[in-house]
Amino acid sequence: MVTNKMFVFWIIAMSCFSLLRHAEFKVPREEVDALQEIATAMGSLYWKFNGDSCEIERVGVTLVPPKNSKHGISCECEANGTLMKFRALKGYNLPGILPPQLVKLPHLREIDFAYNYLNGTIPSEWASMKLSFMSLEANQFSGPIPPQLGDLVNLKTLLLSSNQLTGNLPVTFISLRNLTDFRINDNNFNGRIPNFIQNWRQLRRLEMHASGLQGPIPKGLFLPSKLLVLRISDIQGPSNGFPMLRNMRGLVTLVLRNCNISGRIPDYIWKMEYLAMFFLSGNLLSGDVPDSILKQGTSMMESLPCKKSFTCPRLDSNCLHVNCGGKHTRIEGNKYEGDGDVEGGSAEFYINKDSYWGFSSTGDFMDDNDFLNTRYTVSVPTSDMSELYKTARRAPISLTYFHYCLVNGIYTITFDFAEIQFTPDETYNRLGRRIFDVYVQDTLVWKDFNIESEAMGALKPLAKQVSNVNVTNNFLEIRFTWAGKGTTRIPRRGVYGPLVNAISLVSGSCLGLLIVGLLWWKGHLLGKYWRKKGIKEDMTSGTFTLKQIKVATNDFDPAYKIGEGGFGPVYEGQLPDGTKIAVKQLSSKSRQGNREFLNEIGMISCLQHPNLVKLHGFCVEGDQLLLVYEYMENNSLARALFGSNHNQLELDWPTRLKICIGIAKARLDEEEKTHVTTRVAGTILGTCLVSSPGGPLPLQACHLRKSGNLTALLDERLRSEVKTEEVELMVNVSLLCTNASASVRPTMSEVVNMLEGRTSVPDLIPEPGSYTEDLRFKAMRDLCQQGSSRSQAQNSTTVHSFYSSFTSY
Repeated sequence: MVTNKMFVFWIIAMSCFSLLRHAEFKVPREEVDALQEIATAMGSLYWKFNGDSCEIERVGVTLVPPKNSKHGISCECEANGTLMKFRALKGYNLPGILPPQLVKLPHLREIDFAYNYLNGTIPSEWASMKLSFMSLEANQFSGPIPPQLGDLVNLKTLLLSSNQLTGNLPVTFISLRNLTDFRINDNNFNGRIPNFIQNWRQLRRLEMHASGLQGPIPKGLFLPSKLLVLRISDIQGPSNGFPMLRNMRGLVTLVLRNCNISGRIPDYIWKMEYLAMFFLSGNLLSGDVPDSILKQGTSMMESLPCKKSFTCPRLDSNCLHVNCGGKHTRIEGNKYEGDGDVEGGSAEFYINKDSYWGFSSTGDFMDDNDFLNTRYTVSVPTSDMSELYKTARRAPISLTYFHYCLVNGIYTITFDFAEIQFTPDETYNRLGRRIFDVYVQDTLVWKDFNIESEAMGALKPLAKQVSNVNVTNNFLEIRFTWAGKGTTRIPRRGVYGPLVNAISLVSGSCLGLLIVGLLWWKGHLLGKYWRKKGIKEDMTSGTFTLKQIKVATNDFDPAYKIGEGGFGPVYEGQLPDGTKIAVKQLSSKSRQGNREFLNEIGMISCLQHPNLVKLHGFCVEGDQLLLVYEYMENNSLARALFGSNHNQLELDWPTRLKICIGIAKARLDEEEKTHVTTRVAGTILGTCLVSSPGGPLPLQACHLRKSGNLTALLDERLRSEVKTEEVELMVNVSLLCTNASASVRPTMSEVVNMLEGRTSVPDLIPEPGSYTEDLRFKAMRDLCQQGSSRSQAQNSTTVHSFYSSFTSY
């Protein structure tokens, strides 16, 4: 009998060999054609499959496949024909849909379409197949799971994480008794966690964090005893979470975060001999963690060592600048201390004893093939962003920065963020979502914070502030916490959790400059005190003597004058150490000059931003009010845009349009930070459009708008490349911004909405009487009414006056 069996096996083997040698196709022709249909439906522009060798020779949307992309297919000869296993088209950024044509491959057992850009729904036709493995992770699938998929009784692995799936888990899934791995993280499901999960007796891995399913965890739910990995997070309702774990002894990873579980942690949790990692934060738990568990490097909650353990030799710190994950660097005059040399880890704690600050991080990144990671910093080597945004520190669960030995008082914290692990291109990399919570002094300030969403794109810098932070015990704590939301495997495994590029802490003492000015303004003898003491130059304290400024500007030599600054002239100067400065001279006899002096000290000295000029300090002596700024090479926006000759255009129209919108958004960003909404007066947008020999835009736009010939405003070299509707939009917005009535001028948010087409521009031509309040606008009205017949020589004085007032810094 054995001989007969061997003979049959030999015959089958020889038949297969003969088939391989002589058949036109090793894979049946109908299956080769089905593969072509499948590739087309999935959006593959390039496809070549060799049926003789059973090899995919070309696939994807580009000739050169993306890095880390994978495809897999194999063919095996069996007694009933060729068995093809189509295993993977993974990481190719395919933009199509899931193909129902898979049913044309009767021997198909495994599919892996993860890390693509696929969309649409899961085909119900797949229910007739005999799949044992299905991975659709990290795509854009939406809609509910077809209940027919409950017929896939051979399914062992079902991975649906990082999509946009909705609806309930089908009750038909009770039939999936062979499941060993089930993951639905980061979706939009609804309904409760189903009880039928306990019928999956072979289950080894269950992940449902941020799935959308709601609590509470069912009381009668007892999870399969073979479970090794359990991750559930962010569910609502009080949960009786621990009885379901009573029968498990082999659990290795336990994550039950933000599940509203209350009560004492039962002893049988600590008796799980293989438990290597557990996170139970965000619950109302009691009891102590045994020392034997803590020594394993596991974590239950994110916390710092006892604050009493910090000793302060002195209390003199009132500021801090940290370049998170980077090296020491100097940005805009501020020294940022780097922590890039500190690797991090699952339970890292670091203290900088010289500067009284430090950080702690907890957790281990899931599924990144690096057990108990040691490197929690990331960087982007090639980027146009400043040095501050090229590095960042991250953490899988919690990242806490702290500063002790602080002078008690009110502080402002500036956070610098940039999403440097995702990309803005049309690939699966842009599908990543990083979501975390931010706490300051144990107060939640931003929930479900998403850097990319806030910055309106990946690889874009974002600065956000938290003001009025009260320090009463000489200790400041900033905590970033991952609450289980967002993707965890895009662009690769283990990319998630809080991330921050830099942190700046500034005391409210910078407002002391404002108080100093107020004291002087109210008649106190502070000016006399300064003169008596002869205060020396100190750029950190922000005070200068009149003598020092006179030396720097050659006694306000007219040759050093570089422009007008609103309520006084601006002079170029140089300090003894070579630092170039710009000095604005205000009139102490003018209430407007007094007001501008106080406003600029109070606002600019306490704000730091790449788009804001830095205020070094001030001088108050006698009748002199002087503000000392960093020197900017170009003294006006118009000159920065157009060069020294305002009549010569050095930028093409699309670039000019982008710059104008960018400037408007930068101003809007500052307004949002300071909560001060202004109505622009044409300085920003009007200057962007100054372009023709006729002078500033408002002086010509009135009559050109009526004649419908707005392109006459542009240099002849640009007229062929612009769109008339864009010119009209920019001119109309600029005219609205230069309206004589402040109440008519738009806010910057309204300007941005109009420029980007979200709102329409209202009627812009004002009544003549509205110009009477301002001689500049009166002159403009007269010119508009009289048309272009007036000569350029007659207009020169008015034009120059108007132009200087709204183009100077």
